[in-house]
Amino acid sequence: MVDETKPVTLYTLSDNPDDLATRIAKPVVTLIHHLDPSLDDGWLIIRRHYNEEVAVGYVAGVIDTDKSDLCDPPQVYRTVAGTFTLLHRRPRIGAENHLIAFYAPITAYEDWFGIVRPDNSWLPRTERPLYADEGD
Repeated sequence: MVDETKPVTLYTLSDNPDDLATRIAKPVVTLIHHLDPSLDDGWLIIRRHYNEEVAVGYVAGVIDTDKSDLCDPPQVYRTVAGTFTLLHRRPRIGAENHLIAFYAPITAYEDWFGIVRPDNSWLPRTERPLYADEGD
């Protein structure tokens, strides 16, 4: 039996509630700009890719190397803005929780990234909590 008083939180890049209807009854889709610590846990990592093949390869690599940290299966989305992956994972031990990270390639050697905290503030670009410190 499912506790109907506790919401189940799933994440999507789709704006169509019907996409969730096969996974959960009576889905309510809410646009978020940051994670709510009272409802959300972990990190959301949204990454733009050059094409779907690169996105699928990225997902395969994540599953092969980091599957135990995933909260939900990785998802690939194709939108008018491009091809994206969405990962929901546990935070690294000792790292800040409830973050949304955005990554997009600029060139073959440079990425743009931004990380949003639960208070809707952006972390300074010098802070990179998604990466392990040297020696970890």
